[in-house]
Amino acid sequence: MKKSLRFVITLLILTSIALLSMTGFDKDRPIEESDSLDFSTLVLVERHAIKSTHVYTYHEEDNKPGGGLYTYHIKSKSLKKILDSKHGLILDANLHYDGHTILFSWKKDMSGYFQLYTIDINGDNLKQISDHPSNNFNACWLPNNQITFLSDRKPAFAYCWSTTTPILYKCNSDGSQQTRLSANYLNDFTPAVMEDGRILYSRWEYVDRPAIPIQSLWSINPDGTKLAGVFGNRVLSPATFMDARPIPESGGKILCVLTSHNRHCHGAIGIIDPGIGSNTQEAINNITPEINIGFVSKGDGNRIHGPYVNPYPLDNKSYLVSKDGDIQIRTYDNSQISELIKGMGIDSLGFYSPQPIRQRQKERLVSSSLPEEQNLSDEQEGEWAEIQMMDVYNGLPKSIERGSIKKLAIVQEIEKPLGIDPALRAFGFQFPVVSAGATYAPKKVWGFATVEEDGSARFKVPARQPIYFLPLDKNGMAVQRMRTFTHLMPGEVQGC
Repeated sequence: MKKSLRFVITLLILTSIALLSMTGFDKDRPIEESDSLDFSTLVLVERHAIKSTHVYTYHEEDNKPGGGLYTYHIKSKSLKKILDSKHGLILDANLHYDGHTILFSWKKDMSGYFQLYTIDINGDNLKQISDHPSNNFNACWLPNNQITFLSDRKPAFAYCWSTTTPILYKCNSDGSQQTRLSANYLNDFTPAVMEDGRILYSRWEYVDRPAIPIQSLWSINPDGTKLAGVFGNRVLSPATFMDARPIPESGGKILCVLTSHNRHCHGAIGIIDPGIGSNTQEAINNITPEINIGFVSKGDGNRIHGPYVNPYPLDNKSYLVSKDGDIQIRTYDNSQISELIKGMGIDSLGFYSPQPIRQRQKERLVSSSLPEEQNLSDEQEGEWAEIQMMDVYNGLPKSIERGSIKKLAIVQEIEKPLGIDPALRAFGFQFPVVSAGATYAPKKVWGFATVEEDGSARFKVPARQPIYFLPLDKNGMAVQRMRTFTHLMPGEVQGC
């Protein structure tokens, strides 16, 4: 018996040693001193925590001046301010592949807008990239040296309260050729680039859905084509997935914040594996288990209260994160957690957007599938795309008989182009009121496409508009509702 016990103990010790060897971290050394880390300095944003009332209002609500842009040397524990922002607010920062140029969002004074800027890591060569009279922020580099970012220049407002709804754009590195990629009528969030070159971002929508979820993960090509859901488009809890970044060499896993809708953007940290399933509980690994994130099929996901924001995957073993303004480096399995630098608390200045200063490999370059002669930054009336649907019955309930669907209605969700002071409300929280709770968005029917006997359909749709399709029977009755939307670029041909 004693020999068996000794054998089990020895096996456990050997397994622990092997696991430590596999992760590259020595349990007796701080993680930041590990030889496997290939950097010594970080880029940090110092600012006040933005304690907005909703995840979609952080660009307008509870913005306070103060802080700046810093570099932080880990071993010497020394901070260097490279840009002061005592009269304004730096929201976020993103380092170029060259490890030298910082792209960041800056409201230079609190009466202005967020605009995009670049600066060298030594504080030289400050340049303004955007100058449109709108908020432009949450920018990241694309592998062709272009920039993708959010902008609220297209007049649209949230259906609740009165904030604008920024969506996805791109431009050249000098700010030219600013092009709208998204047709969302509500907010997009926090774009990043996946290893295969697609843009990964979060999206909020209300297509005949509950009021609180869903803010799920989506992807789109850099030319605005091939919009596709990535994870969570039917998940009730968490309500929001954002700050998403791909984990290197992980087989497609994604690190992100898991949080509520009616709260600011801090929450739990999770690893999402879309390969397991696009809406399954098993695909979500909550690596901050002290925070309850609920279940994908229950509730509304609106009670997730955590301190974490801005996770940044360093490799497939560890990541950086801001914990209410304190910067930590952590292993995904929580076996090691080190605090690198401490802020002044959630109610004062803290540090956000941590990123290592190092060169990094560019993601795969995705070629555009659109006609070369198009200038997509010049939006025009009457732009069209094409849908080629192989079989409308694919995905519908088996109770719907083949041959019973005669038409497809092409429906658009209409954005709210006006904002009204909430003090002027008559009831509820819609400004202006659309309905007494029945729906949040007006809907426009563009027309009807004929469905052939074999279930196929080919038809044109308006480009750069949030559209969805309703299968209709011979009486013009919808047999099922599509509770999400898609959008296409001018000249795009999409098959499904």
